[in-house]
Amino acid sequence: MKTFFLSRLLREKVLLLGLVMLVAVTWLSSAIGRTTRFNRAFSFTSVELASQQGWIDKRVSIESEARASIEHLDPAKTFDGVRLQAEVAAIANRTGVVNFSADNVQSDRTSQFTKHWMQLQIRNAEYATLVKFYLELSKQAPYIGIEQFKLSASNFKHSTSIRVFSVETPK
Repeated sequence: MKTFFLSRLLREKVLLLGLVMLVAVTWLSSAIGRTTRFNRAFSFTSVELASQQGWIDKRVSIESEARASIEHLDPAKTFDGVRLQAEVAAIANRTGVVNFSADNVQSDRTSQFTKHWMQLQIRNAEYATLVKFYLELSKQAPYIGIEQFKLSASNFKHSTSIRVFSVETPK
């Protein structure tokens, strides 16, 4: 390889060196990019693992707080899926919300309680009507709550998407 290189003309040597340098720079750039992505993923994973370990460390206190919270709930006042949908519709009617639709109620069952949730879309409502609906729904806490609330406005009319949930305890 050395004799091949030395037997070349000067301009060929410069050209070969340029090509080798270009390949080396390209490879080095790629290696730096891969190393950066690896370090970023490693850092993210480390932070995520630390966060998860924190939740695992708090498991006993979280479970005891959940048990205590459930003991304070009156099982007769909790809402199953059908009652949740009926109560949200009744609140909407009482507060003057007319243009709304609700998805079917979804349920998540655990050993201590069942969480029911539904997606509610309200279209073309006045802001005051939405506030009234929100305040009326808040009166049902802790038996009915809002998990997610998205609001968009257009020409003084508001549309919103609300994820409403309830917790049902065994009676």
